[in-house]
Amino acid sequence: MRSTRRSGAPRPCYIQRTVRAAAATRTFLAIATLASPTFLLAACPPSSDCEVLLTCGPANEGTGASTASSGGTGTTPDGDPCTTPNECTSGFCTDGLCCASACDGTCEACNVVDSEGTCTAHTVGTDPEMECAPGSCDASGACATGSHVWSFGLATGGDVSGTSLAVDSTGSVLIAGTLFQGSIDFGDGAVTGGPTGFVAKYSASGTFLWKRLLTGTGGISNLVMQVRTDGANDVYVSGWFETATLTIGSTTHTNASGLDLFLGKYTASGTPLWSKRFGNAGGSQRAPAFDVNAAGRIFLAGAFTGPLNLGGATFGSSPYLFAASYDGGGNHLWSKAVGANSSSLDSQVGGGGIDGDGNTYLAGYFRVRAAFGGPVLDDPVETPAVGPLFLAKLVALNGNHGWSHAYGDDALEGPFTADVRLDAGASGACVAGRFLEDFDLGGGMLPLSGGAAFFAGFDLNGMHVWSRNTDAQVAGTAAHNDGTCAAVGTFSGAPDFGGGVLPTSGGSDLFAVKYAPGGAHLWSHKFGDAQNQPPFVHVAIAPDGSVALFGTNSDVSTIDFGGGPIPDHFYVAKLEP
Repeated sequence: MRSTRRSGAPRPCYIQRTVRAAAATRTFLAIATLASPTFLLAACPPSSDCEVLLTCGPANEGTGASTASSGGTGTTPDGDPCTTPNECTSGFCTDGLCCASACDGTCEACNVVDSEGTCTAHTVGTDPEMECAPGSCDASGACATGSHVWSFGLATGGDVSGTSLAVDSTGSVLIAGTLFQGSIDFGDGAVTGGPTGFVAKYSASGTFLWKRLLTGTGGISNLVMQVRTDGANDVYVSGWFETATLTIGSTTHTNASGLDLFLGKYTASGTPLWSKRFGNAGGSQRAPAFDVNAAGRIFLAGAFTGPLNLGGATFGSSPYLFAASYDGGGNHLWSKAVGANSSSLDSQVGGGGIDGDGNTYLAGYFRVRAAFGGPVLDDPVETPAVGPLFLAKLVALNGNHGWSHAYGDDALEGPFTADVRLDAGASGACVAGRFLEDFDLGGGMLPLSGGAAFFAGFDLNGMHVWSRNTDAQVAGTAAHNDGTCAAVGTFSGAPDFGGGVLPTSGGSDLFAVKYAPGGAHLWSHKFGDAQNQPPFVHVAIAPDGSVALFGTNSDVSTIDFGGGPIPDHFYVAKLEP
């Protein structure tokens, strides 16, 4: 750990505590000054093998700048204590240790535990040297800021809906939605007509790459609701349609009745690979939960009425929630009717995800009761249109119950949103929504007086990690494999997301916020003008931690993310980690 030494500060001393063991030697450093010699940041374990040495030396731990000598003439290896660079074989003495490099950047140190001697970025959400105050580090050797990277608008005319956003492993951004009627220009000329679903891809720098259209005929709508990518950057889409037909690539699907589901896959360059339709006569389905892991395994979940066959057994006509999994070729692995036993579709899936092992996760709310294969979850109040939050895990092999939990009584108000997009090594789920009364997610009561929007993190056992609330309307959430969470939505008051109050610009403004794995505030920003911003915005986190946004402007408002006002109906933006 380093501390900033200001001009005129007492000369620092390095208290080196070396623990010698049979297998290895580890050095623990603490900083003291002559003015405050008892200030210790690390303690030596009580052992006869513990040796304490007090040395006063130059302030090379200061702002991250190391002292260095050309050539590295010393004999002390990286990771061992030093007071001058001449002692080190590397020629760098940083943070009281010989270091492999100068390690003089922001949010990095050479004495991070278990990485001593190697310049290592501080953990996201921490800032031991107070370099980013009032914010914190982003785990990449920089301060987490959420500053503008790029943004642009998409010109539209008529009725167009934007419904989903994803970022692949290269940082390329994909957007999805539906052109009901009118036109939209993705960057290569206007598309007209409708109803037509769309997927469009942009490079990590915001350059248009390609678009693909999913064309419906003989009805009023088809909705491309979700887009995701796998580890090879292949592109997957899902949604539902009530047009008579839906054409994806060269394959045309015919609607059975009501709303039918579809799945489709494209290569990273946009070549159609396959597509599937699901739905039975007399039934209707919606699937707001959709995710794909790095290996290309697919998870789909939602609600249905009437009979439904997703590739396995046919489910009965009673209303249920459903969950299903497919391989990267669209082949059925398992499917289940789960969740609600109520007399309507009031119970809903708000989001879902799949981890690197193929285990799947669901979040949503229910009325009356819900069953996922384990103990039945009960709603003790059973008032209309609201219900407790549920989180559930279904195992990879067959979709059987892993665990399920309910939180709150009748405290939730739609629309509910959740994002548990997970890959191997991911640490948990990000969940957000609105509630109607005081609400406890496991970390203590969230008072409604503090605002009706909640943000929370859970571990992979569905246990509470953190939660908070403020006065806002949540529209979308995103989870990153490092445990950070992002959320977007709108507000019309003066909410505090953790970094201070954000007063509205006059109407309803857009917000974007990012939290560290333990819920510490990283940054929050507002965007908008004196007009009302519509609450239709989506968010995704790129592998490098940058945050992508895709949303809708009103006809009379503009929005500026830092690159200039955007007057167009749609906007796409990327913010720094």
